[in-house]
Amino acid sequence: SVSFIDQSVHTASSWSWSFPGGTPATSNEQNPVITYNQPGVYSVTLTAGDGGSTDTRTRSAYIVVVPKQADLPFVESFENYSSIENTNNVWREMDFGNNNKWHIFTGAGHTGNRSARLLNLNQPDGSMDDLISQAFDLSNYTPSDVVTMSFRTSFKRRNNTNNDRLRLMASTDCGQTWSTRRTLSSLNLAVGDNQSTSWVPASQDDWKTWHVTNINQNFFVDNLMFKFEFMAGGGNNIYLDDINIYEGTNDPLSIDNLSLEQVTDVVLYPNPADNEMAVQLSLAASANLSVRIVDLSGKEIEAHKIQGQSGENVVLLDVAHLAQGMYMVEIIGAGAAVVKPFMKK
Repeated sequence: SVSFIDQSVHTASSWSWSFPGGTPATSNEQNPVITYNQPGVYSVTLTAGDGGSTDTRTRSAYIVVVPKQADLPFVESFENYSSIENTNNVWREMDFGNNNKWHIFTGAGHTGNRSARLLNLNQPDGSMDDLISQAFDLSNYTPSDVVTMSFRTSFKRRNNTNNDRLRLMASTDCGQTWSTRRTLSSLNLAVGDNQSTSWVPASQDDWKTWHVTNINQNFFVDNLMFKFEFMAGGGNNIYLDDINIYEGTNDPLSIDNLSLEQVTDVVLYPNPADNEMAVQLSLAASANLSVRIVDLSGKEIEAHKIQGQSGENVVLLDVAHLAQGMYMVEIIGAGAAVVKPFMKK
């Protein structure tokens, strides 16, 4: 139920409201209360009068009703949608100007042949576009639980001076305020060489998989929402696919049916690290991983279950809480581990 408050001036004495999608759909009350029972994006119109004249104001896309909160795990590959509009508000797009928008693209995807695409090529620098999720119910999780979000991106820079940015954000108050979980620069996002013509990924090697591990107890609420916020900075098109939100565990896992020789190209950056560190690795096949941070005595500081995907993976870890000194990152395998040292500044 939504309470509407008339803010007409000059002694308005009559009101005629229109509420498409609401119950009731019309009202002559000054401050009506309207109920919305179906997900959707709805406009509101008010005609106010003073006995001699009337004035009408319509607010387009003023009321957004999201679907019932979803439970985890959540997997999205965009294969069931032909447009953002027909996702029934599982996904919503918002842009800030007349620039291009996130849309469902048929013809390129890591899983299947569809993805969410933003035609960023030739957008004005600073253009902002948001892709916003439905709400998720995480209220039953405890502080000891671990929730991870992974997603795939495909992006090309046009030149080395591009400063595009993709930011993953979370909200616990229906989108009134947002907390940044991770920010990825154009340099981090880029795959392969720069390209000046319109970018379309042609193979699974054109994608990166990102794993965000800092969805902690502060976000264990019954209406958690996510937002992908992209800011244009001169680069090429960007594609988004295979969004996965799942509960992990703090218990170490072995790599399922995957030998350590198939875990390659392990790099930590930046090293030394200050607030955030990325663990980049390549997998020969999809597999569960346990990525751990331990101190030099072997004491475990934290561990994350990661549903690794074939190809390039980047696990993003918070290290701001660590004391200054040397640590090790371990990628646990069957009786062995890939171990890499790093310095916390």
